Amino acid sequence: MKKFFTLVAGLLMLSASAETLTVFDGAYGYTSTDAPIYGYMYDTEGYSTQTIYPEAELTAMQGKAINSMKFYVAGTGNLMNGGELAISVGTTTTTSFPNWEPQPITGLTHVADITMTEGETEILVTFDEPFVYDGGNLVFEAKVTTSSGYAETPFYGVESDINNVLHKGNWTASVAQFYPKTTFDYGEGGEQPEEIRGDVDGNGEVGIADVTALIDMLLAGTEAPTQADANLDGEVGISDVTAIIDYLLSGSWPN
Repeated sequence: MKKFFTLVAGLLMLSASAETLTVFDGAYGYTSTDAPIYGYMYDTEGYSTQTIYPEAELTAMQGKAINSMKFYVAGTGNLMNGGELAISVGTTTTTSFPNWEPQPITGLTHVADITMTEGETEILVTFDEPFVYDGGNLVFEAKVTTSSGYAETPFYGVESDINNVLHKGNWTASVAQFYPKTTFDYGEGGEQPEEIRGDVDGNGEVGIADVTALIDMLLAGTEAPTQADANLDGEVGISDVTAIIDYLLSGSWPN
């Protein structure tokens, strides 16, 4: 329960301090079908598009938590509809993809799943969990997990002079040059959820399941989380099992 209220308070604070940053808002209405979603291959499951955003454009968000990204579709014609995309983000020191045998950037974090709706001129990707951006070039990936009909879908943005976009299928790969107009919603972030003393399994409360979880960890020799140090002696051991049991019996910690 304590963890629940901490999360609610954190979300309220995040909402109250939310800011937006729009990058690559081209003054002349430049458009491209290349990114952030490649509609021509929306009928192919597993096909992905990765877009690299340069760190220099994102300095306002360093140390902050990104809540969503919004993209802008040019027109309402033959657009993608239905299907599903897995959205992932991450950071990299890479600025562009090579012309020869380009490979996707790995180690990204899955943040959302979205479905396309024909006729929408703004594509809002709301993250399941905020992504803390600590600097570096930002990578946005859209991967087709449920295919639908392919469609020519142009997005507003700015032409790039480097290969900042990668299209990757099972046997094919190609690069492109385009920075899509993007609005980031972000807020204060970086704080980790409050750890609850004795909450070994991380479910937000202390119970008999934490005793079992800690015993299993000790027997298996696996590393236990810091909140498993229930007696606050700086180490995790059998004495912490006893401390959690004592807490469950008495309803309070000894110190």
